[in-house]
Amino acid sequence: MAIRKRGKNWYVDLYINGKRIKQVVGPSKKEAQIYEGKLKAEAFEGKYFDKRVSQKKTLAALLDEYLRLCEDGTRKVKASTYQRYDLCRRNILKHFKDALISNVTPMQLKEYIDLRKKHGVSNATVNRELTFLKVCFSQAEKWDWVQVNPVKKIDMLKEPKGRVRYLTPEERDRLLAALPWYVRPIVLFALYTGMRKEEILSLKWSQVSFKDQLVVLTETKNDETRSVPLCDTALAVLKDVGQVRRIDIEYVFFNPLTDDRWKDIHHTFKRVCKEIGLNDFRFHDLRHTAASYLVMAGVDLNMVREILGHKTMAMTLRYAHLAKTYKVKAVKKLDGAFERLQKHENEQAMVPSWSQIGETGKVIDYASTIKGPSDAGKVAGETGLEPATLGFGDRCSTN
Repeated sequence: MAIRKRGKNWYVDLYINGKRIKQVVGPSKKEAQIYEGKLKAEAFEGKYFDKRVSQKKTLAALLDEYLRLCEDGTRKVKASTYQRYDLCRRNILKHFKDALISNVTPMQLKEYIDLRKKHGVSNATVNRELTFLKVCFSQAEKWDWVQVNPVKKIDMLKEPKGRVRYLTPEERDRLLAALPWYVRPIVLFALYTGMRKEEILSLKWSQVSFKDQLVVLTETKNDETRSVPLCDTALAVLKDVGQVRRIDIEYVFFNPLTDDRWKDIHHTFKRVCKEIGLNDFRFHDLRHTAASYLVMAGVDLNMVREILGHKTMAMTLRYAHLAKTYKVKAVKKLDGAFERLQKHENEQAMVPSWSQIGETGKVIDYASTIKGPSDAGKVAGETGLEPATLGFGDRCSTN
């Protein structure tokens, strides 16, 4: 939105052909709208147009400006996403340094990819960096800094299928025993809900319903509202944490040193895992653990998908191989199935048919709607047969 209100004054803040114009107008919204229209009219006349802007702007300036948009809320991104963007920026500028955005070509990007792979960087990391570049250049297109987005001409690298690392019962006990008291409830809650780390750390008491035994997540990775059911252990964690709940803090899990929500517990979690010899285990693997045990317990994969909030079934199918025992029990139902079917067919063949051939040779179809002798008489009148020969027996009711 180009017109904003801050305090008592309205101001215009917009980009015209890559140039940011920010001007306080005053307390009148109408005057701010008029001023905005004037700026756009001048832009249409070419006052702010500069064909050589791509020859002046550096890639560093573009990346910095995009991160500023993320900081001031113009581009809504999560804290973890911003941190990843900032890391991508540093890695990219190590290679491109003071390069102009006009010099970032598909060929230059290909050289960057080859160099990153040569240094042992994973395909997934390179793809995250390319994705960050792509969104930055898309913004540059809107600002008329560039005519085309060079990253769109680059194919993303093939990534390996997501891994499934989950805790054994013994590993679980060792981990919980070694964790500091202030982190243990967070880890326990992750194990018994399958929620993502950011979803847990940003969880507010207003999202918790003890009556319905669920939490409602409005800000998720997929930007879709999701309800997470709570088992008894997860409820016990919330009730335990709630005993020391602060009225002035809205977050369920908060840092006792800052009296605010946890920004991250990565370093503490990583340190504990290293101390107890829990190799190749990350916080996100707690989510894998929850999903794995649900599947091994025989929970339907689609239900697991809904609980975890996977957008597609493809993500959930990573756990399908863990349902071996469940699948064996299911396929054992085939044992004797054909024999039971044959027996059923033989029994059906011995039951008198509801279609009988009368003396007239006509086929009589006795519909299931026949309920009384009056109906039997009606049929008899139509067929010329007496009711006694119709074979109703106990099927006819006198009521």
